[in-house]
Amino acid sequence: MDTLAAGNSLLAGQYLWSANGHHSLTLQPDGTLALQTGPLVDPFGRPTIRDVIWSSKLIPAPETPSVATMLPDGDLVLLDSTGAARWTSGTAGNPGAYLVVQNDRNVVIYSARPAPLWATKTSLIQHVFVLMLENRSFDHMLGHFTQPGIDPKTGGTTRANGVWPGGYSNSLGPLTIPARMGAPQRMPVSPGHGFNDVLVQLCYDPLSDPNPPELNSPYNYPTITNAGFVRNWVDQRVIVDPIEFPLHFGPPDPSIVMAGFGPSDLPVLFSLAEQFAVLDNYCSSLPGPTDPNRRFVHAASSAGLYDGQTGDAIFSEYYLDGVTFANGTIFDKLSAAGHEYLIFEGDSLPNAGELAGIPDSAFVPFAFFSQYVNNPAGYAPAYTFIEPNYGNDIGIFGPNDFSCGDSQHPDNDVTKGEALIKVVYETIRNSPVWDSSLLVITYDEHGGFYDHVAPQPAVPPGDPSPPTLPWIDFKPKFAFDKFGARVPALVISPLVAKGTIDHQLYDHTSVLRTLEDIFMLPRLTNRDASANSFFEALTVLSRDDAPKSLPSPAVSLNPEDCSGLTDTELIDAGEQAGIAILVVIGVLVLFDLVNFEEPPQAIQGRLPELKVRLKDIRGIDVDGALAKLVKMDHWPERRLAVRMADLLSRPMDPNLGQFVYVAMRREASLLGASAQEVSDAARLLQTQFDALLYLRRVATMVSAAHRIRRDGDRGRKA
Repeated sequence: MDTLAAGNSLLAGQYLWSANGHHSLTLQPDGTLALQTGPLVDPFGRPTIRDVIWSSKLIPAPETPSVATMLPDGDLVLLDSTGAARWTSGTAGNPGAYLVVQNDRNVVIYSARPAPLWATKTSLIQHVFVLMLENRSFDHMLGHFTQPGIDPKTGGTTRANGVWPGGYSNSLGPLTIPARMGAPQRMPVSPGHGFNDVLVQLCYDPLSDPNPPELNSPYNYPTITNAGFVRNWVDQRVIVDPIEFPLHFGPPDPSIVMAGFGPSDLPVLFSLAEQFAVLDNYCSSLPGPTDPNRRFVHAASSAGLYDGQTGDAIFSEYYLDGVTFANGTIFDKLSAAGHEYLIFEGDSLPNAGELAGIPDSAFVPFAFFSQYVNNPAGYAPAYTFIEPNYGNDIGIFGPNDFSCGDSQHPDNDVTKGEALIKVVYETIRNSPVWDSSLLVITYDEHGGFYDHVAPQPAVPPGDPSPPTLPWIDFKPKFAFDKFGARVPALVISPLVAKGTIDHQLYDHTSVLRTLEDIFMLPRLTNRDASANSFFEALTVLSRDDAPKSLPSPAVSLNPEDCSGLTDTELIDAGEQAGIAILVVIGVLVLFDLVNFEEPPQAIQGRLPELKVRLKDIRGIDVDGALAKLVKMDHWPERRLAVRMADLLSRPMDPNLGQFVYVAMRREASLLGASAQEVSDAARLLQTQFDALLYLRRVATMVSAAHRIRRDGDRGRKA
């Protein structure tokens, strides 16, 4: 422990303290303390520009000394909100007080007794939680949040920058379509949110060019107008298929992507917004879809990916080692520094499963979240990342529409996600970790919904991409120099004053910057090095008025029949007999060998022929299925048979590539299989059904591994 005793005389900008020659505590010209990294001079003796990893100006607290300034005699003084000196380095202040730079990097002012007079806020945070949901813009979710609040930077009254004053719109031909309330709880189909969709949404200019914009020049993103949301929605190809899109009938409502929610629609989210901090300038990390944005929250980079993935990459051995980044991930840095982390998964195929270097033991089903956080032996993880249940996002025997999940994906009922938010908050709030916790609730990208704020320029990560990227077309190139649209974000902690509205610029790498500042971790890329941490929103030392429970979600107006199983639950359940029967029926439909006007017993005489036709179907007990089928009095629902025939004949959908890729990595981890063995098996996947059966098998293995670990490790210190 290094101490600056009372009586020292310090000049602004003077070097005060160093732990290893590369960290120094300096008094800045503006009167604030800053802890900086890097050498003071370069090899030629010139002053260097050093990274500030902590500054007293980031943590003003009205009830405590929060600003350091210089007296005319050169003494350092800390003033409280009234301007009175609480501590000074001169004898006129408190001669018995001293400034301590602790081993964990935190700065504390002590009186003659052990109790601190003032301390950095980072020393109070031991557990960071992040819940990342899906595909919603700020204006869509919180644009109608009108509650006045406090700007943590100025202390003045402010309001969130939403659409509630009115005056924001898009046009469609002669029509002006304003932003409005009345968003549906569940969209008929998801708006476009791929890289080119977002390009149209952000850069379409109906006044100067009636054609959608294109990124023709590498590294040259067009002028942003935020005028193309309606145009992109209307131009989006919507297949009116009662199986794929059971809620969609007729042409799309052009105003639906301009619609937002009010407090009665989202009582959980709005209640948290009133109680804690709303970040109304939090952007997705790039103007693109889910995968690259979620990579940024883990690595401050997307390893060159700026659009959705295709299935081509699953056959590359590069993939089998997981997605790697030149500078690693936040999980790598935490482990290297001796900190634990967990990823709570809503289903068996979390998005983070694609990352290299994360052991299977780090993934825990969300059903055990409360048990872990409330473990009597304590909760060790410094960082907890929570992924939702994505529902029917694979499309095994139902539509690929995210139904029965709680991710708040646009075609998933938003009330399900409200229930998840409520559980996460109330679990942490009523647990032993609450007093030392920081919870961030945010969304990976805007999902194609309107937002009126133009994304600002961003600092490119600057890390090299992997040498081969078989899943991405680099023409045209994106320079990663532009943020995506704003997304909802809340910071929740006993260190956050009620009604905080923070206008500072953030993106997903602000999560990383906050973790790095708290746990003294190195920066990953130029993006997180330039990002703001969430400390601006932390303005109190503690509060005891935070609600222990939240309102119930709104009643769903679109009740889903989730009495059956979602894709991943169906995989876990392993209902092989019923699936085998559907496969057999699908083959009959495919080869026009079934007459639905006759009962199943009518195929008795054709069993030898059918067995020949079915001999190449892998992973199915064909004989058992046929034996059961000929005893049935009637056929199963015809639409399931038709869909199964489609799955059997359709080449593997590239959209399944991400799931197959994650499953390959999980299988290799669980079985200890080599990359070559898993790659050889993956090359056998030719049809949709091949891929789905593979996903079923791997997820069943994952569930079994979870059960074994839970049963044998219930006493583990979580």
